[in-house]
Amino acid sequence: MGRKDKEKEKEEKKDKKGTIRGSKKKGKTVGPTPEELAQQEAERIRAEAEEKKRREEVEARRREEEKKRQEEEKQRQEEEAALAAKRAKEVGLSEQDLAFEIQALESFKLDDPALVDPHRQFPPAVYSSYDELQKFARDLNLNVQLPEIVLMGAQGHGKSSVLEALLGSALGNVGFGGCTKRPIIFRLRNNPAYPDAPHIVLKRDSILPKFDRDVQVKPTQLAELLEARNVEADVPVVVQYEHAGTLDMILVDTPGLVKSTQKDDLRYQAIRKTVTDWIRPSHRTILAVEEAADLTELEMKNMVKRLDPEFARTVFVLSKFHEQLDKFTNTRAVNRYLQGTGPEATTFFVTLPNAQVRAKFGKTPADFQKKVWQYAQRDLQDLEALTYDKKYADTIGANRLRHHLQQQAWKQYQNLTPTILKALRKRKADAAAQLSVVQKELEDLSCSSFRQIATKYSVDFLQVIRKLLDGTSEGNPAVTGQTLEEEKKDHGDAEWYTASGAALKFEPGDEKWKVPYWNNRIYGGQQFERMLCEFKTVVEHTEFPALSMDQIATAAGYGRLNNVPDFGWAASDLAQQIARESLSPLIDQVTSRAVYIMGRLVDITQLILESRRRNSPEVVLGSGGLSEDSVANAAQYQYFTYYIKSLYTDFIERTAKEVQAKCMDEFHSTATIHWGLTAFNDKIRIPTGAEDEDTAHAVSTLSLAIFEGLRSRICKNVLLKFYNFFFVPIKTDLWNHIHTGVTTMDDKTLEQRFEIPATRTRLEARIAELSKIIESTTAQESQFRVAANGFCHSSSIDVDDIPSAAASS
Repeated sequence: MGRKDKEKEKEEKKDKKGTIRGSKKKGKTVGPTPEELAQQEAERIRAEAEEKKRREEVEARRREEEKKRQEEEKQRQEEEAALAAKRAKEVGLSEQDLAFEIQALESFKLDDPALVDPHRQFPPAVYSSYDELQKFARDLNLNVQLPEIVLMGAQGHGKSSVLEALLGSALGNVGFGGCTKRPIIFRLRNNPAYPDAPHIVLKRDSILPKFDRDVQVKPTQLAELLEARNVEADVPVVVQYEHAGTLDMILVDTPGLVKSTQKDDLRYQAIRKTVTDWIRPSHRTILAVEEAADLTELEMKNMVKRLDPEFARTVFVLSKFHEQLDKFTNTRAVNRYLQGTGPEATTFFVTLPNAQVRAKFGKTPADFQKKVWQYAQRDLQDLEALTYDKKYADTIGANRLRHHLQQQAWKQYQNLTPTILKALRKRKADAAAQLSVVQKELEDLSCSSFRQIATKYSVDFLQVIRKLLDGTSEGNPAVTGQTLEEEKKDHGDAEWYTASGAALKFEPGDEKWKVPYWNNRIYGGQQFERMLCEFKTVVEHTEFPALSMDQIATAAGYGRLNNVPDFGWAASDLAQQIARESLSPLIDQVTSRAVYIMGRLVDITQLILESRRRNSPEVVLGSGGLSEDSVANAAQYQYFTYYIKSLYTDFIERTAKEVQAKCMDEFHSTATIHWGLTAFNDKIRIPTGAEDEDTAHAVSTLSLAIFEGLRSRICKNVLLKFYNFFFVPIKTDLWNHIHTGVTTMDDKTLEQRFEIPATRTRLEARIAELSKIIESTTAQESQFRVAANGFCHSSSIDVDDIPSAAASS
């Protein structure tokens, strides 16, 4: 290594910071300078400080998370302990205290158990009449909105016990052992087939594969089977509850709300969201259950107020009322409390059997219902001792709550009776109006009437065709229109082809091709114009092939006078032949595409005519106007509409053949081309002898020039001829062609194409059908009046006062 190389190596090593220089100078090792050592030490100290700070931050976050976890666990344990304490208090009565409580309850004698039976809230005639009304509603396809009641409340506040009281049976821990993790839907349905015990079916569970079928269960089995489905999910468990003594309604038991002081408690937020989603719909009644306590501390009121500010659809239920009742010492205090959550809200105060009483007396519905009633009577007795205001008596006890909810459901169905009667009368009126129309159609059934129908349809058909050619969006281009790619694919010619069968490369999206609306869905005249623009672009990009000397020599031949080859003739012949071979296949394709584009207009026209018929003010389906199968609806006669379509198609195909023949006349003979070349072209050099070494190049150049002239002239004239001899006749001559074909039909042909005998038979059958509908609806109206009066027996509204359909309109 030379001296200069060594010095260069030393300099490079000096430039590396943070390392000890190992280069040698004059045989001695040189270490880092004091400044470098100080800088390295400062960097080390700074790195250690940053690392220490990072470890302290990680440790602080870990301690914070651990503290937070411990607080959440402590809170959860406290909630569970509080809930366990409440249950222990509820079930922890000694034998002596339990006997004393039962003795106090038994002092209230129930003379008639039917008074507290939830299935006997109304006379039997009301339930039977209700069943008849439901049949009428289903027969008339009326959308009946069932009453929906959603129970919400905190865990351990008696929400599931309230549900038991509403159903009238001690079902056990229906709320999954007091910890409901998913909603439960009870679909109550009136069914005369079960007058005694309810028929309960636990529906299949869509999220638990092992419960993939419906199961019929007894009331005593329901709690255990529900517990097996107790998983955290938003999908509800569905229970179908059928009985002869119930109105159709839906009860929903939502998961019990839990308390949380942590805003990021996911379980708290998830349960709250589930409950909120169930009570949000405005048609649902909210049953907010909360343990009776200081009215200023009620949590449900604040939660409900966000969705029901005026409490118009909310019923508050304060459970375990007897414990709160023991705290009152004077009349003023108890009356103030009985005002509930305010004058704008409906509030009930209930005390329900505890677990020990329910286990002892809940084996039969009658015993359970009796105990529910006795608890209410005990509360009323204590209130009497406090000389409470008796206007609050209707808010005491689960029986009063159940009666209130059933009355609300009864009123909702009572308000449905005018709707059912109006629909029934409307069906009768519609049938009568249609009967009148059909009878007149049968009377007027003749060849002359069908000739008028045929003439009107053909005129409407031709007017729509003309409109589609001029331009209109009435045919819904987004559905019936086609892009250029869709058009070519549906037609079958995805590419343009030469005479040899080779496909011409075509890029419609390329700027140099200039095809308008290639990616838009269009039809009619605009689609025809796009096709002609595409043809013009393809023709302009058709190239002239290279010529061989064999072709030139063969085409030239010898002159008749001097036996000298005529290369002008050769160029004319070659250009004529190549123009025909290259462009005639394109004319065939554009003719076929033109027929296809115009042929599509038949289906689009029929869609437009049908849309006009449906939307016409004169056509009111099902209300006495012209129905879909009316005689005047020509579209239903397939033989006639096919005849109109064939007339249209024949004209299009014949006109296309004629214009194609005219276009082929553009390919002039060689003699005509040669004459034009020699007579009018004094600027083009025509080779005259074989001795010219540039003869082949000159002839090729001349042939190309002649070809380009032919191509330009043929393209322009083909476009003009397709417009003048194809597009224009469709707008003018087509009218006479179709109109003549329709007006010249004799009576026999008209009768066949309109199937007059079959139409007469159909009208007669329709008359019999409508007469039967009128007869049946008359009988149904009488039956409905009986059923409606039976159901609305206690209402001030008499079915006779319901206005008729004509009066309502």
